[in-house]
Amino acid sequence: MGRVAHYKQRTADRKAAGVPMIGPAPHPTELQRVALPVLRAPCPFQGDLVAECSTCTGPNEARRTYFCDHEGNDDGRCTRGNEKSGLWTCATCDHHPDAPRAKAAAIIPTNIPRAGDPACGIVVGVYKWAALAEVQIRAVRETCGPVPVLISNDDPRIHADLERICGRYPGVELSTNPERIGHGGGDIAAFWKGATWGKARGLEYVCKLSQRFIPTAPHWLQDAARALDLADLATAARKCDHPRWPIRSEIVLMRVKEWTEPSALEFYKPRPFYFERAAGYDAETLIAELIREHLGGAYWPWELVPMAREQSGAFLWHHSSTVDDYRAFAARFGVALPDDFTCEGWERDFKAGLYKHG
Repeated sequence: MGRVAHYKQRTADRKAAGVPMIGPAPHPTELQRVALPVLRAPCPFQGDLVAECSTCTGPNEARRTYFCDHEGNDDGRCTRGNEKSGLWTCATCDHHPDAPRAKAAAIIPTNIPRAGDPACGIVVGVYKWAALAEVQIRAVRETCGPVPVLISNDDPRIHADLERICGRYPGVELSTNPERIGHGGGDIAAFWKGATWGKARGLEYVCKLSQRFIPTAPHWLQDAARALDLADLATAARKCDHPRWPIRSEIVLMRVKEWTEPSALEFYKPRPFYFERAAGYDAETLIAELIREHLGGAYWPWELVPMAREQSGAFLWHHSSTVDDYRAFAARFGVALPDDFTCEGWERDFKAGLYKHG
C-alpha cells in the first residue's frame, strides 16, 4: 500500500490510539501521543458536507467542513474538530448540545419533524427512579424531536416528583397507577395505557419503552414507524434468543388501530397477571400470545433490537450497559441519577421481599 493510501485509511479513532502514519500499529504498550481535536457527537445545526481536506479524505471527520444552520453563524459553515480552521467548530462551540453552557439550557432536538413521517408517540414504563424518566424525555427530544410522550408510572411514591418533571416539558403527560401492580403488571399497563392514549391523541404508532431501554439513534422512532407502515403489520418487535423469550418487551412499536381493538384491549388489560398461571405468566409471553391471537399472528423484526439481551447497539440497556454509562449519558442533560440506581435485574429485590412481581 502506498504512503497516501495508507494515510487516508487512518481514521480519527486510530490516530487517537497512536496508530502511526506509516507501518503497522505499535504494540499497545507503545502508544504514541497524537494531537487530535476532540470530536463531539453531530450537532443538530450541522448540515450537508461542503468540503474535506485533500489529504484527509474519507474517514478523517475532524477535517470535514459542513453547512451550519445556526442563525448566528454568518459564514454558514462549520467543522467537526479543526480549531485552527477559522470556522465554527464543534470542539469549542457553545451552541453544541455537549457544550458545558448548552447542558444547562433546554436541549435542541436533533430531529426537526420530517415530511411524510407517521404521527408517533412514546410511552415509558417507570418505577422507582423519577430522574431516569427525565433522562428518557430528554433522550426522546434529542433523537426524535417534539413527539408526545406518556410516562406510565407504577410507583405512586414518586408521583409528585414525576409530576414536576413532566410539567417542565411540553407534550409530556403522566399517568400513575393508583397502587403498585407489579413487575409484569406495570409493564403491560404501559402497553395498554400507551395504546389508548395514542388513540385519543390521533397517533398512528406508539412505542412502548422500559425505563432502562434508551434508544440513541436519530429518528429511530420515525424510521421504525415508516418501516412498519410498509410492512403493513400491527407490531414491530424482536424475539430474544439469549435468554430465550418469544418477544423482547422492553421496546415494542404498536400500530394503534389494531392494539386498541376491543378484543385486544380486553386481552392485555392492566392487572397483576403473573400468578394467573401456576408456572408464572411473564409479560413477554402475554405479548407474544396477544400478537398471535389478536394482532395478525406476525410482527416486523425490528433491526434496532438485537436478539440477545447482553448485545449492545444504538441504545442503553441494563444488560449491556454499565451504571457509569447511564450516569454519563444523564450528565449530558444535567440530570443526576440517584445513588441506588443499578443495572441489576429485579430478582434480588424480589427474593428479599422488596419487589412485587405481579
